[in-house]
Amino acid sequence: MPYPAGVTYRQIAEALKPSKSFYPNATTLAEFHPNSLTLHFHYLSREDCAGITERGMSGVDRPKLETIVHEITHWSDQVSSVWGQDYLVNLFNAYEAANANHEDQFFKVLEQYDEERRILFPHYYHVQEKNARPHDKNKPWQIGFSAGQEFNADGFINPARPIFFVKFGDNVTNELVARQPITIGSLLETTATWAELRAGLATLRLIPSDERTVETSLWTGERLKALYEPSLTVYTAPVHMLARFANTTDLLHAYERGAILANVVLNLSGEHFDCLKHPDNFAPFGDRQAAFARARDRGYAFAVLACHASKIDFDQPSRKWQAEVLQRAGLPSYENILHDAYAHLNNLGRGLPIRSALDQVRDYLLEIGRERFLSRAATNFTSDMFDPIGGTDGPMPPMFDRDANLFYIGSKPLDPKHFDPEAMHSQEWQLRKFTDNFLQGCRGMGIIP
Repeated sequence: MPYPAGVTYRQIAEALKPSKSFYPNATTLAEFHPNSLTLHFHYLSREDCAGITERGMSGVDRPKLETIVHEITHWSDQVSSVWGQDYLVNLFNAYEAANANHEDQFFKVLEQYDEERRILFPHYYHVQEKNARPHDKNKPWQIGFSAGQEFNADGFINPARPIFFVKFGDNVTNELVARQPITIGSLLETTATWAELRAGLATLRLIPSDERTVETSLWTGERLKALYEPSLTVYTAPVHMLARFANTTDLLHAYERGAILANVVLNLSGEHFDCLKHPDNFAPFGDRQAAFARARDRGYAFAVLACHASKIDFDQPSRKWQAEVLQRAGLPSYENILHDAYAHLNNLGRGLPIRSALDQVRDYLLEIGRERFLSRAATNFTSDMFDPIGGTDGPMPPMFDRDANLFYIGSKPLDPKHFDPEAMHSQEWQLRKFTDNFLQGCRGMGIIP
């Protein structure tokens, strides 16, 4: 076992419990850990997961499959997008600085900490009215937009870091229900939730017909209820915004199109942000529009695409719709965006220093990610429905079940010679401890809020 003597999986899992998480884990059913690239299922056993593919599908299997697919999508976005690979390089720089005890490099730990905070943004930037009237598809809420600014570590407003907010209000009283920043986490959750919906649809088609009607009704009710839950706007705000601009109430349609745009945004290269055509709707933001572009703010880029989508027939085939959105927004074609993204991934992986064995893990993950990037691109040029994972032919991530057993699904697990899941889980824990301690020294604070 790679854990330090006397330390168990359970102890590390408790230290990294969801209440400290900076990643969009919407439920307590499972978690993806981006700093160890591991998946953790709190209620499923590996036998549960294996059984789904070994027997006929039934209603009880649907939520299990949805959970698995959701977390795999998070892993896929982390290893095979421009945003995700940039994050990994910075993460392993932080690992090196902390493990080698290079004091002059400790700033890289704080840079990583700040990037982690921006995945969701701390609670300070979120607003939720706990006593708001209930809303649903028949009583939808108002949707508006605003632009704020981050505070820096010294408490000063940072004009170089604006924040795009979606505001949800009561249609009767006009009172604020929630204010949600559009974050990287929101975009990641958009693709993962679409993967869930896609898996759910596939499951419903496979279950016996006498169960299907009841299961479909229950499934639809669950999804619509979550869509209007104020505490879940971090996961639904991008889709609500797109649906508002497109003037649609079709949940599935909006989620697929939202996932398509999120995938584009996660793979924009630096120069693409300089091409964005700021919509007239956002003119009141003034100089913050240019600041969003300079900051390479992917949440704002999604908002720009969603706003431009308002001028395009939402019922067009997805590829044609996407092409028109990109053109209106001033961006290259999807093919060219992917070409530039792959060039970025290739350049990113060239000439990186090998300072320790961990850097070899980094390079292996980057290589696996480039392969998955190509697989996902190929899948989505031939498929009628957007696939956020990109098939299951390539290597699949390591998973821990409810009993701390390590398992994989698919025929190609990550090579254990290049990636030890337990060792990475331990590394994540060590970095968390180092970061908490260092924050107390330089900022007088502890864990990620």
